[in-house]
Amino acid sequence: GWDRIRVKGRFLGEGRFLSEPFRHQGTLSFDQVFSLKAEAEGRLFDRTYRLGLGLVGHDYQASLEDSLGSRVVLKGQGNRTEAQGQVAWPRPLEGWAQVAFESDGSQWQARVQSPGVRLPLFLPLDLSGEVAGNGEQVAGQLGPLALRGTWSHLLLALSPTPLAVGSLRGEGRLISGRLEASLHYTSPYATFPLQVGQEKGAFRFRSPYGEGEYRGGALALRLRGLPIRALDEFRLFGQALYRDGGLSGRLTLKGRYLEAGADLRRLGADIQGRLQTPLGLLPFAGAYDPEPGLTLKAQDLLLRYQGGLSLRGRARLGPLVLGADLLYDGGFQGWARVETPWLAGVLQGESGRLVLAGLKGYAQGEGEVYPELRIAGRFLPPLPEGLEVPPLAFRLDRKGLEVLGVGRLEFAGRYPFHLALPWRYRGVSGRFQAEGTLERGQLSLSSPYGRVEAQGGWRDLRVRGQGEVPYVGPVRMAGKLDLLGLAYQAQAHLEKLDLRLGLVGRGAGFRFQGQAPGLRLLGGYEEELSLLLQAEAFDLSPWGLPARASGTWGTRGGRLRLESPYGEVLFTGEELLSAQARLSGPFFQGEGQVSPEGLSLAVRGEYEKNGLGVRLKAEGEGPWRAFRLGLSGEARLPYVGALPLSGQVWTEGGGLRYRLQGPLSLEGKGPSYRGSLALPFAALGREGRIAGSFQGQGLQVAGKG
Repeated sequence: GWDRIRVKGRFLGEGRFLSEPFRHQGTLSFDQVFSLKAEAEGRLFDRTYRLGLGLVGHDYQASLEDSLGSRVVLKGQGNRTEAQGQVAWPRPLEGWAQVAFESDGSQWQARVQSPGVRLPLFLPLDLSGEVAGNGEQVAGQLGPLALRGTWSHLLLALSPTPLAVGSLRGEGRLISGRLEASLHYTSPYATFPLQVGQEKGAFRFRSPYGEGEYRGGALALRLRGLPIRALDEFRLFGQALYRDGGLSGRLTLKGRYLEAGADLRRLGADIQGRLQTPLGLLPFAGAYDPEPGLTLKAQDLLLRYQGGLSLRGRARLGPLVLGADLLYDGGFQGWARVETPWLAGVLQGESGRLVLAGLKGYAQGEGEVYPELRIAGRFLPPLPEGLEVPPLAFRLDRKGLEVLGVGRLEFAGRYPFHLALPWRYRGVSGRFQAEGTLERGQLSLSSPYGRVEAQGGWRDLRVRGQGEVPYVGPVRMAGKLDLLGLAYQAQAHLEKLDLRLGLVGRGAGFRFQGQAPGLRLLGGYEEELSLLLQAEAFDLSPWGLPARASGTWGTRGGRLRLESPYGEVLFTGEELLSAQARLSGPFFQGEGQVSPEGLSLAVRGEYEKNGLGVRLKAEGEGPWRAFRLGLSGEARLPYVGALPLSGQVWTEGGGLRYRLQGPLSLEGKGPSYRGSLALPFAALGREGRIAGSFQGQGLQVAGKG
């Protein structure tokens, strides 16, 4: 009868589930109660899976296993269901999620515990959270990832998530099992957009600086000049492949002063590069491996890092010498010493402390470097003779560097600083001022003779200045300065001489050239100073000298002749700053020695014509600013006889001055002079006196008397 009907059967089929292949088979029966046993297998995302299902009346159970090791068991009665188990995250995520699932009809909820999930380049992620839904509808939060929508069209939002360096944020969507996302990477060193797409079993990454692909557990990256900022700007090039738990490929980092390459192998790399500094080129090489850690060697200086950090050996970079035998492994042991011709310091390890035992040279100080930074001392710069500045006591701590009463540098934000340094040089007072940040600022140097200013980025400071310099006259200048690259260029115009100078340099090396009517200058510094001056009737009257210069002079001396209406001077020598001088004219001869320190001179003169005779001797020496020449001799005049002469020639206010005393007195500066005479005479048995005054410019004389 109908109450004793029994049914048995089998079924099988295949199709697609979320666009992936799906096969199923099973048996069913009815003997007072309905029963069903079914098995299904298919592929979803990055795995294959097997599903088992059993149903007897209102009770049912199911199990799920996949090729990545997931296992979930489900039990239910009627429209109520519970499930528990662990699930492997879809690649490229690596890790497990403990899942607890409950449903009542179409309403369902899943709680996930999943700390320590790994993703290439990310810090370990905690994807714990809760997801709930109603049928196809779903919403929830798993760690930094928020999701909402339907399983066939799921919207994703990633809040800022830390990576090994920097963080990643963005939005995406999962459409029929395929991922699309627009992400943005941000760090102190680089910022760029990143597009992610899933196609044909692979994840593809695209950015303006390269692309990548994740397929079958392998991550391949290609970089084309990824900009990286770390004090200076660098570009990262190369290819890298992460597969089977190891890396391969080569990456190259290029900057203005640093170039380094890394050959990737397994979880390590072979490293080599070079650092360009104002003191010279420092090549280095080393390797990184998980077990021995990082090793880098420059000359005989070896750095190792594996749990503890050690620095041993010695390296020289130009005038700087670094020697060390220092170990840090929870505490410091040993020492490190830095020496230059200008500064030397010793760091000493004292268990948990690293102290500066002695700083000597252009700065003196001592204190603690670690764990607290507290150093006090004073700067003792090598000031030129005659230059005076206030005492430069300083304090250094983690907040900044302060030069008491002068300025301060803050170790925060953009490293703002300010400086106001008064100075005095041989009676002339001025001030040097500076303010700015790590990226840009402005500088100024002021004195009674003028002001020079520079402002802009430290790589592109615009320099302008004007003033009036003793012996030179008005000066205008303009240029550019790259402080980070130690590169500079400038142009100057000395209006009094109509001399235009150009200067280009980097570090201590520079070249210059200049030109004025009758004058050409060439020179520079590359390991040693070079200078060549070429003159052709160059007018020296702007310096108060009625003369013209012709010849050459330079680093190896030369021959330079000064010609005037009164005679000439010939300078000869084999050094830049020392010369022999020979003076000659119609009525005098002399010789002397010229150097930066000053001048020594001896001249003899004699004139006789129509009964008039003069004999004169001049000798003297001294520095240029206070040179003094003594004069002595006599003059013979018809009807007058012998008259004694005495006087002096000296430098004052950038010009040449002279004075004669006796019956004939004369005083002047440069070619301008004035004088008087009071001469007794005897003729035809009678005596008398001639008196008068005169003044002139060069050979032009006017008088009365």
